[in-house]
Amino acid sequence: MTISRAASLLLATDELRDLSGYRNHALQVRWLFANSIPYFLDSSGRPRVLRRTIEQRLGFSEDGNNSVASATSIPEEVASRPRPNFSSLLDATPRTKARHGS
Repeated sequence: MTISRAASLLLATDELRDLSGYRNHALQVRWLFANSIPYFLDSSGRPRVLRRTIEQRLGFSEDGNNSVASATSIPEEVASRPRPNFSSLLDATPRTKARHGS
């Protein structure tokens, strides 16, 4: 497999930034996780996403046709997954409440 072929299999850095709305890699990872989009990290810690995954999620088939119905429905295995509660990370803990006088 050539480098250009491998690169086309993955979303480009700017495509991932456009998709997630974030420039920061850690925030991109959090967005991907929250949206149940599979990814892996490259050797520099950047998230990498298969182009095919996004195309399928948006309802595009391999023959170039798209299906609005498949784009709007969430696969059952994805819908049944537990969602992370990121807001709980922002809640004050007893230790931080004491420190800030709350």
